[in-house]
Amino acid sequence: MRNLERPHVIKVYLNDEEKKLLETKVKNSEMISNTAFIRNLIKYGFVYTVDYAILRDMVEQLRGMAVNINQIAHKVNATDTVYQSDIEKLQKEMEKVWHIVKSTLSEQPLVEQ
Repeated sequence: MRNLERPHVIKVYLNDEEKKLLETKVKNSEMISNTAFIRNLIKYGFVYTVDYAILRDMVEQLRGMAVNINQIAHKVNATDTVYQSDIEKLQKEMEKVWHIVKSTLSEQPLVEQ
């Protein structure tokens, strides 16, 4: 069936090496087809895949720290007292947060156009 949104067909001839390279790049991009990959190249000039595993790990670590911070906040609200040890724990948790954010950002690839 003819695609009504995309009525134009362009034929591209590739040698064996180019075909293999295209197939490898499409597979690595996790796109559904050669056509989708090529359309993406035409629209944006590049195709890249983002590995969200790093960000998922960061979110899990941050969630654990948020729980710790929340426990300290509940303790302070219940006792109306802020202890030096609580402040130090909060400072350590914030240092961990910044460390995780910085290390996660440093692992992200630089995408140039």
